[in-house]
Amino acid sequence: MRGRQGGRGRRTGRSQGKNMSCTPPPIQLFNLLFSLIQALIQKLLGRQINEQEKEKVVLKIANEKNGHLTIAEVAMDTSLSLEESKTVLEKMSADGVAELQITDGGSLVYVFTGLISEEEKATAKEPLLR
Repeated sequence: MRGRQGGRGRRTGRSQGKNMSCTPPPIQLFNLLFSLIQALIQKLLGRQINEQEKEKVVLKIANEKNGHLTIAEVAMDTSLSLEESKTVLEKMSADGVAELQITDGGSLVYVFTGLISEEEKATAKEPLLR
């Protein structure tokens, strides 16, 4: 009996190792898909945050420049490319935050009318009743 038990008791671990280390393909596929979806969601959330941050930076620069900005100024004063600067300014213009104007020389200027000095804010009065 001892010989038999010894024979049965001895296992090289090869067959067990294969069964334990191999993950069935459906589970691997599920894990891969889950990871990809998770990465996509994080990227999309990051884009939203980045767009908001870009707008905040542009507003700060506009405030420093008396509410008048060009695409080139945004690109120079930020890490944004010219194309990204243009996109942000166009979006802000479409949202009514800025107004696009053209100089006599043909340059595009985005004017942020909501940015006014503290002195001008102090002169605010109630709107006229219609």
